[in-house]
Amino acid sequence: MIEERADKRFEGRSYTIFVEVESAAYDGSTDGNIVICKSINLSAEGLQVVVDTLIPARKVLRLCLDVRDEPPIFVVGEVMWQRQEPETGEYHVGFRLFDSEETDYQTWRQMVAELIRGSE
Repeated sequence: MIEERADKRFEGRSYTIFVEVESAAYDGSTDGNIVICKSINLSAEGLQVVVDTLIPARKVLRLCLDVRDEPPIFVVGEVMWQRQEPETGEYHVGFRLFDSEETDYQTWRQMVAELIRGSE
């Protein structure tokens, strides 16, 4: 298999990630749906998580990284791929992040760079 990743990955620790798979209605008529998952690896441009529920490819979703004792980091990402692990039934999901308004994308990039530097 040819390695196509352009960015270094941080795999030294798992973080809690909240994925908003369905937004709540502005008028309160429907609740949102947030899936809690764990990161497998992080990069400046994306992340891989493990989750119990299938998240369809090509969906653009809001994500929140929960880092203990730090403010949460909010980003937007597109599901690029997913695969189910036969042994556990869990899904591995790969997200590509976007630099978009009203997100913490630059904070995300800085945090990942610091994690990678600290692990080298």
